[in-house]
Amino acid sequence: MAKRPSDTPVALHRPWGYLKQSSPSFPHLTLGGVQSSAYSSRKTGQAYVEPKSSSFRSWPDDVEDIATVDGDYRGCLIASETNVDGRKVSKRHCLLFPIRKDGHIVVILQNVSINGSLIKLNGEWLGFPTMRQLADGDFITVSSDIRLQFSAGQNPLYTFKKRYSRLDLLGKSHFAKVRRCRSDGRSFAAKFLRTRQDTPLDEKPNLILLGIQHPNIVAIREVFHEGGRMIHVMELMAGNSLFNFVTSKQMLAETECRTIFRQIFSAVQFLHSRNIVHRDIKPESILMASTTGLQAKLGCFNLATYMSPGSDLETLCGDPSFLAPEMLQDSKHRRYGKAVDVWSMGVTMYICLCGFAPFSEELYSNEFPYTLEQQIEESRFYYPSPYWDSVSASP
Repeated sequence: MAKRPSDTPVALHRPWGYLKQSSPSFPHLTLGGVQSSAYSSRKTGQAYVEPKSSSFRSWPDDVEDIATVDGDYRGCLIASETNVDGRKVSKRHCLLFPIRKDGHIVVILQNVSINGSLIKLNGEWLGFPTMRQLADGDFITVSSDIRLQFSAGQNPLYTFKKRYSRLDLLGKSHFAKVRRCRSDGRSFAAKFLRTRQDTPLDEKPNLILLGIQHPNIVAIREVFHEGGRMIHVMELMAGNSLFNFVTSKQMLAETECRTIFRQIFSAVQFLHSRNIVHRDIKPESILMASTTGLQAKLGCFNLATYMSPGSDLETLCGDPSFLAPEMLQDSKHRRYGKAVDVWSMGVTMYICLCGFAPFSEELYSNEFPYTLEQQIEESRFYYPSPYWDSVSASP
């Protein structure tokens, strides 16, 4: 039996960067080469860094070269447990994580401070959730007395093709293709996403998963940017999607549904606590670890986005059958937030319990003359017999 991740340190590759600070209260930090965490002193409130393997509480067994800090973030998290400069701000300040670009490692800095930003890059304020690609010698300012200089590490050149062998096609969508791949005798899932070559790397979509880790969210092992596409190497979910799982059984029992959705609720609660909205929750976006068990994880983050505190989202996106009513407003009045994920989870749960969708264009008829949008906006859905007879009326 494999040991717990905290008991068995994972062998990392060479360091992908260094943070240097002149203040003795904040020793130099090696990124990726040792197990290190950044946090603050309860006595002084000053941030500092030291090796601390016990902080890697949720490190997956299959992650080798992207560290995890604080149980949920990948890369290096700069954080504090007290106020900074006398201000009440988020405990988490900024995150640094590596990406392979044309075979070389580049490092991305992201402001993850939700309640107040103190982060500057070379003197420029970075608001939440801004990302910037770091250059050798860049200065990161966390507070008045914490100024870190980034130095790039020396890593061997390798591309996706050099490290992984591509195998069979697992699935495809409008956004991407997913293939099985292998490296060092282990199998993974590789998602290939087309991107514009001239778009700066720190403005590329689909980087949200690099900054989070949760037991019910599909984990990314590493990311490549090459040949006009992003390649996400992820853990392989052998059970395919919840859609296939429900289709094979026609419908799920309440006990099965509770087990699966307890996990998805946990994942979505985690995302919302980080001001992340998924915007594409449906049976196809939930992946099963096996064909027989009930372990589930949320994936498909192509439409996920950050919400700045106090703001609303306006973009119309997602599967039409799973859209919340507020997303169907005209563009001048469309304003929505995290609640759209809750609506989509409700639609998904409905499908799991009875085997068909509550809203559908196929329901339109002379007896039921309502378009898909009208069905959703007016909440015209029912619990027809005999499909719902076995489902309890209340928890």
